Amino acid sequence: MDYPWLLPVWQKLLSLFNQQRLPHALLLVGQKGVGKSYLAQRLAKLLLCQSPGEKACGRCRACYLAQAHPDYFCAEKGTGIEDVRAVIQFFTQSAHQDGKKVAILLNVDQMQPAATHALLKILEEPPQKRCFILTCEQITHLLPTLKSRCLILNVALQSEKALSWLGSIYPEKTASDLKWALAFSEGGPLNVKAILSSKMVDLWREPLYDLFFTEGGLVDDALEAFIIANLKVVLFLLYYWLVDCARSFFHCQSYFTYREVELKKQKAWLKRVAPQKIFAFLDRLNQAVKSLSLPGVNKLLLWEKILYQWRGLSEGKMMLGQL
Repeated sequence: MDYPWLLPVWQKLLSLFNQQRLPHALLLVGQKGVGKSYLAQRLAKLLLCQSPGEKACGRCRACYLAQAHPDYFCAEKGTGIEDVRAVIQFFTQSAHQDGKKVAILLNVDQMQPAATHALLKILEEPPQKRCFILTCEQITHLLPTLKSRCLILNVALQSEKALSWLGSIYPEKTASDLKWALAFSEGGPLNVKAILSSKMVDLWREPLYDLFFTEGGLVDDALEAFIIANLKVVLFLLYYWLVDCARSFFHCQSYFTYREVELKKQKAWLKRVAPQKIFAFLDRLNQAVKSLSLPGVNKLLLWEKILYQWRGLSEGKMMLGQL
């Protein structure tokens, strides 16, 4: 297994496969960058392989064809009605080998309503020897009727295994560097490469930290544009920073390794804030992250509310209203 944190889910899938108990529809649920697409493709190869074992054999004709296999279909980006119709047409055609056909639909939580209803129809009356593998990030966006027709598997991230894997991929990076990169990738280890390449941590770590932990911290246009475009990342970071602040009250080791100047700013900020208010604000951040998953959310308005209440917290004036 290329990604060690995926091993528990893969073992469950393999057990179902060996017992011939795989359902016609699987739904893999997990955060962005955790490896849902990788799992879906690995399972598809296993299902189409002519000599399967612990994984696809890699030697038979089906494995040789891989993603060019005529009985394999993957809608990687499309979430519209035409994409679902293409899957339906694919399934109604005869199979080329062994009667099995596999279709992968990624990010079904982003599907248009018409596409969702079309998908429901074929899930209700699936053709024989056909397997749907669906993925999503926000399962709450899916209709209950769609969820009820799938076997749902949660693809959970184990941070220690992810950091260990990242350390083997990037031996030149310190554990601290990788923790920061993982945080900037919303916790998705498969997105860390892009974060390191873009130098996002180097560019935005200091301005963000200064904004939150320097008295009277200001937001210029460039910083605000970054925050709105990456609001979930910013909330993720702020959550970790506040948890580390709370740990400091109990003399526990922090998650991040901070620079000396950052620690000084953090200590000065903590003198102005009561511990119970930090825990209250952590609850508010959780609410804000949940609201980000709602369709049509106004990110600018949400950010302005967070910043207003953060300043209230920093000045000892935090109100009890919700975000």
